[in-house]
Amino acid sequence: SAPNPGCAAGTSGASCEYDYCLGVVDEASATLANTIRSQAAGTSAYAPNSRCGWRITSTTAHVELKFTELAIENGFDFVKIYEGATAPTGFSLTAPAAEPKLLYAATGSTLPPKLVFAAPVFVTFESDGLGNTAVKSDGTPDSNGGFDLKYRSLSGSSDIPANGICDGDWTSPIKNCKLDHCTGTQKRDGAHVHGEFSSSSGQSAADATDYPAMTTCRWEFEVSPGFTGLSFKATFWDIEASGALTSTTDAVKIYNNDEDGTLVGTLKGGDDPAEWEFEFTSTSGKFVAVFASDLNNPVPKKGF
Repeated sequence: SAPNPGCAAGTSGASCEYDYCLGVVDEASATLANTIRSQAAGTSAYAPNSRCGWRITSTTAHVELKFTELAIENGFDFVKIYEGATAPTGFSLTAPAAEPKLLYAATGSTLPPKLVFAAPVFVTFESDGLGNTAVKSDGTPDSNGGFDLKYRSLSGSSDIPANGICDGDWTSPIKNCKLDHCTGTQKRDGAHVHGEFSSSSGQSAADATDYPAMTTCRWEFEVSPGFTGLSFKATFWDIEASGALTSTTDAVKIYNNDEDGTLVGTLKGGDDPAEWEFEFTSTSGKFVAVFASDLNNPVPKKGF
């Protein structure tokens, strides 16, 4: 049965006969919060092989998203938030001309803070077919699991600090300065003699908890006129490392010019940062550093 936009949150079907989400539903946000769910309230567990999408539009410039429940299988089941109204591959009959930008991915049981995005956004939920092994935030099994996500419109940028979301600069592309991890592209405008960058946002990585899965962050640098190089030194480094039982791709990679340029350095977990003080040279005086994390961290890692 096709999705029915008139069904209660977490139910689906032509007559709302299913107690789990299904297909893609259009949702219009208002100043009062509405809710989307992985399954009907009070049901025992979310369905395996779920593939659900919600296109959230707004008559205002911004939409606020707040998780009130999150207990899904860590590293296997994901709630993802994309920029714009375009459905990503797998959520429409035809593939999009260009994949929408992934803004945020949530997995496991740690509740994210309130998130604010430029409207509209497209939210997806996917679960695998291996059963629900979700755990609660204290690490004990959660026989129910699933997620609840409230969303509402914000009438203008003045509402954002007024609602306690951000009192200072926003973290692009997620309009939220309370996140403890980097997001998107951070461009360092102008020439740089010295500075720092971090997997955390607004705090030291040493004070962070666990950088999230499937995060990609970029920092663009341009050195002062007359100079062609930069040196990099890690003052704090706690990144997942490959071992006998685990394999990870988490790393910071540094390129000349951009990702299509020459890869001049790869910084991985398990390496000794005391040995790092690289000096990289670029004929254009431009560099980009890219941090990408994979599906999950079996053990929490703070970042760098």
